Amino acid sequence: MSASVNIASALTEQARARPGAAALVLVDGRRVSYRALDEDSGAVARGLEALGVGRGTRTVLMVPPGPDFYPLVFGLFKAAAVPVVVDPGMGTGRMKACIEEAAPEAFVGIAKAHLFRLLHRVGRRTIRVKVSVGS
Repeated sequence: MSASVNIASALTEQARARPGAAALVLVDGRRVSYRALDEDSGAVARGLEALGVGRGTRTVLMVPPGPDFYPLVFGLFKAAAVPVVVDPGMGTGRMKACIEEAAPEAFVGIAKAHLFRLLHRVGRRTIRVKVSVGS
């Protein structure tokens, strides 16, 4: 049987091997190095773990792709949480069904995502940790 591997370990390996190389090129042309992405995602993982989000914690992630998204995804992997990425493009009914079926224990999202969660009363019975991203 092979040892388990966390996908975030590939990021850490690249940060060691090529710290200044671009891991991400954002739409506005900014580049994020492997080192910066690895450090930022490590800080996210430590913050999530301090809130009780760790191995196996089903965590809804509702943050648009961009500078905040990637450290959050890798942070969730580093914390060994289970990301449940919900795309608002799937429509209200499917979003509600997806969240309810996942029975998440944590919810990470922008303000609009939290508003959706509150207005549609999803995850009320299961979500115990709520994290807001952005202003």
